[in-house]
Amino acid sequence: MSNLALQLARRFKPRHVLIALGTVIVSFAALDFLFDRALDSLVAFHLDDSNPAVQNSFPAIVLAMILASAGALALAVAGLRDTGAPGPWRAAALALFIVAVDEALGLHTWLNRQFDVSWYVAHLPLVALAGAAWVGAARAMSAHRRAQMTFAAGIGAWALAAVLDPTRTGRAEAPVAVELLEMAAATLLLVGLLTFVRERSLAASPAAETAGESNLATARAAVGPIDLRALLIGLASFAVLFAILGTIAYPGGGDLRVFDLNKEQTFPATFSGVLLLAAGALALLNGLVRSDSPTGRRWWFVLALVFAFLGLDEIAALHEAIQDRVNVWGQAFLAPVVLAGVYAWWVTLRQLRSEPPAGLLFLLGAGAWALSQAIDVGFNEHWGWTVIPEELFEMAGSALFGLALLVALRRLVAQEPAPERAAPVQRAPERLPAPVR
Repeated sequence: MSNLALQLARRFKPRHVLIALGTVIVSFAALDFLFDRALDSLVAFHLDDSNPAVQNSFPAIVLAMILASAGALALAVAGLRDTGAPGPWRAAALALFIVAVDEALGLHTWLNRQFDVSWYVAHLPLVALAGAAWVGAARAMSAHRRAQMTFAAGIGAWALAAVLDPTRTGRAEAPVAVELLEMAAATLLLVGLLTFVRERSLAASPAAETAGESNLATARAAVGPIDLRALLIGLASFAVLFAILGTIAYPGGGDLRVFDLNKEQTFPATFSGVLLLAAGALALLNGLVRSDSPTGRRWWFVLALVFAFLGLDEIAALHEAIQDRVNVWGQAFLAPVVLAGVYAWWVTLRQLRSEPPAGLLFLLGAGAWALSQAIDVGFNEHWGWTVIPEELFEMAGSALFGLALLVALRRLVAQEPAPERAAPVQRAPERLPAPVR
């Protein structure tokens, strides 16, 4: 993870990341405004905390991703040479990861609203420990003033958001301004760390790389450290967990509503969305590594976009929101995206067929997804419980797509170019002395 963070820090300029995340924050504010005043079907974009007893919040998931990205950068700094003791950076990274988990799951909100646990017990200790760890990291940035000031501004904004946290005052819902302030704080923390890592990395290795070399280095950093056996065990464990809890929660959910496989904005839906986003990232890396031409990359990029869109749709329940609003079957709005994805899958499959077992995994992923949709169309209406195997097959299909692309990419980046052999030196034939007569 650290090597990947370093590679990405070299490629992305902080101001571009700031503009992109600023646009995301403004978009969430606008969508929440529309939800409150006109379109209640946009509930997935409502700026509120996650709550395991109710539902996951899409803005909270995005916030957690920003914080986790900052944590990865802090770990990367800990691995750099000449950055002083790694302890403060590791502490800052750990704090960022813990806060990201708390935001994604809404743990302190859940404790407060469901069990009436005081903010001073459920959240203040985490805020204090995280703040202390982040201040230690900020002090270590003293030689990089711009990065230090940006990171410090993020700490201050996060502290202010914590003071205004609705659970501190017993409010049932978070004010929009507090959620936006948390997003802005996380963005400043990320941009500050990105600025610091980028400056240190470029100072240590200022030599420019070609685009192909940079893509290959990024791909190697992304997939090289992955332990396939551990990954398979983890995916299988999540599938079994969701199957058990989904069966218990069906129908209705009750206190386990966030594990109901028939609901949106739940843990299983978020997990499925993350699997699709990961498959999209792997498709993008495959395209970048396999070809230097836009034509050769075209369908890999289309496949990446389709996976990314389906992942966001799974997390934010986009087509369900449209379906509720216009009373038209939500899948119809996904049809153009799915058709583009099927064609891109077919084009890329022709390349993966000669790369076992990636081609087989890619086929199995499509089969699992097709079976899932067949259950949805043919059985859900008459036997409601079939939603459980439907969602599990969809989850398995997404995982198989990602595994296929991961295996293929690992094989690609492991192929080192053959060293060029020096041409043999051509020696002039030796001239024999003329015979003495």
